[in-house]
Amino acid sequence: MSSRSHYRSGKKSLKFLKETKNNESDSSQKSTDPKKPDYNPPGLIHPRWPELPAGQGELFFECTLFLYSVLALFLQYLNLYKTLWWLPKSYWPGSFKFYMINPYLLSCIGLMLGIRVTKCFWNSITELFNILNIKRDSAFWTTIEYGILKTPICTMVLSSFVFSFTRVYVEYSFKALFYFAIPLFAYFFLLWTGFDKIKEEDKIQHGFDEGSGLYKIFKPFFFFAAYIFAIKRSNSLMDLETVAHLCTNNPTQNRAEANELTRDFFNRLKYSIFAGLSTAYLSIYLPCVFLPEKSNYGMQQYLLINNAWIIQLFIIVALTSFSVYFTYLIPLPYFDLLQKSIFHLGFWEQLDRKPSPDEHVMEFSEDFPYPYMDKQIISHNDQYFKACATKGCMTVAAYPGDAAQFFFFMLIKSV
Repeated sequence: MSSRSHYRSGKKSLKFLKETKNNESDSSQKSTDPKKPDYNPPGLIHPRWPELPAGQGELFFECTLFLYSVLALFLQYLNLYKTLWWLPKSYWPGSFKFYMINPYLLSCIGLMLGIRVTKCFWNSITELFNILNIKRDSAFWTTIEYGILKTPICTMVLSSFVFSFTRVYVEYSFKALFYFAIPLFAYFFLLWTGFDKIKEEDKIQHGFDEGSGLYKIFKPFFFFAAYIFAIKRSNSLMDLETVAHLCTNNPTQNRAEANELTRDFFNRLKYSIFAGLSTAYLSIYLPCVFLPEKSNYGMQQYLLINNAWIIQLFIIVALTSFSVYFTYLIPLPYFDLLQKSIFHLGFWEQLDRKPSPDEHVMEFSEDFPYPYMDKQIISHNDQYFKACATKGCMTVAAYPGDAAQFFFFMLIKSV
């Protein structure tokens, strides 16, 4: 199933599925470990997911959503600039007050609505030429890719937006900058919320001696580049075509899988929310902000608009765009992957009392090689927790007191 997102700056899969596979070969050697719980783990068999037809491609989906946003924009302009042509004594020759519509504003809004389609088309060209030029060493294919396709497309889009926005800025000055910058700042804030930290894989291998003068000169650039790469890595989405659930009783691997899926799920959720709100903002709200204040003769004019109808249209467009994007980014097989993850994860219930002497209490350890039994009581950070396994599973692999894992478990369990 194709589920590549336009926000996906790099494809990634569950790396821990490959990093910890070697642990299974050691499980037989640990069978005599005295720390092992006195039980035999049941054979965990997940329900088999039925074969589903392949979903629509990314480019087709983005074009469909773009056409929907254009339709919403048309309805908003029809609501704002409609005439009373149907009245018996109406002198309006048509249904639109075309002379009041600013074509440059309409061009800016349309180009911003289609930015995801442009980026998706860019990614499609990249994937095509990755197949044609696998080693990326052919000057012929590189010239066609950038000289004939990518560069002219980006030049046309950017030049059209700059030309149109310049005309809008001349008329509205700072107001145009402020309202058109809101989606950009919202997107940067969206990326910042997903930022984790700079890891070694994000740093550039510069080859300079850290005590040299060149390194001190380029150090801010290296840090900024590592920061950008860290944001790109933290906000990228997993490629669902290459991800598979590895059923294991290793608690370290179960926690790593849950943490990665938690991060990925909330990234998909916030991208869906941003897509819904940005579509409604551009197609419904911006036309109301930039209403013509003067007539062609320079006289002040005021348009009467139905605010209640506009609010309803904004909510409908936002919810529709969100739901469409959510179902695209989170298909049914992805929910199956989440369900399998929380099946092993379980959760810990914090106790508000001190365990009695008859209750067996264990000290929680991240390095403990086996999951904890259901209803097992453990102590962690001077607090006591009780293991609560999912139905059909006898063990818990979650980290006690981890709010993100607990919320992820409860959310997916209720779906």
